[in-house]
Amino acid sequence: MKQILIALQKLYESKVLEADHQIKLYSSQSSAVNEHSDLAKELDKWITIKSDNEGKLRQVLTYIPKESNIKKDGK
Repeated sequence: MKQILIALQKLYESKVLEADHQIKLYSSQSSAVNEHSDLAKELDKWITIKSDNEGKLRQVLTYIPKESNIKKDGK
């Protein structure tokens, strides 16, 4: 079960990073803006993807057991 939760964690993290990249791309490069006639709609799409996956990530992290019983030196 823990491995499935970790896989979901990584999935959500990657979607957040992808959305963040797209938002920054549209914000900083005018050539990216020219490719989309409805920039507000495109930005809204990526902001929704980022927001949704951040929420999912927060939730899945609550179910992953903390490894606080393992000391840093492995003992």
